[in-house]
Amino acid sequence: MFQPGDLIVYGATGVCRVTDITVLPPSNGQYYVMAPVFAPIAETIYVSVRSKAPMRPLLSLPEAHACLEDFDTLPSVTAVHRDPKQTAAQYQHILESGDCRKELSLLKTLYLKTAAEANTGRRVSQTDQRFIKEAEYLILGELAAVLGQSPEEIKRTLKKSVSIPV
Repeated sequence: MFQPGDLIVYGATGVCRVTDITVLPPSNGQYYVMAPVFAPIAETIYVSVRSKAPMRPLLSLPEAHACLEDFDTLPSVTAVHRDPKQTAAQYQHILESGDCRKELSLLKTLYLKTAAEANTGRRVSQTDQRFIKEAEYLILGELAAVLGQSPEEIKRTLKKSVSIPV
């Protein structure tokens, strides 16, 4: 059970701080009261303590450092489908995994793909743009919270490690 003050990763919401545990009628069940850390607007989220919603603790400091150090050697994600909807489903599955290395591998793939398309004068697909934003929000937010940096600092570090202009 998480405690008030804990930072956790909550599904697609990303890093949240548990601000309280309260009882809400009519069920009289216990609920986590959470606030997203990097959300552009302030909001409060209530989630049942017994919920099967994807909630987990943040990476440990050594895990976060290892993920950053390994970024440039991570393999690229190979799209197994030519259909954009199936590729989007594949990317979504990776983001829902909660696996730092898989998420960073996806982000690296999208960064490199975006850079290659910029060099050839082609536009980045809407699907790729959407998943870059989602992946950055989730994994950069988690790494930033663990390392005490901003998501932008983490982004600069990652792009620099694979020689992509910031």
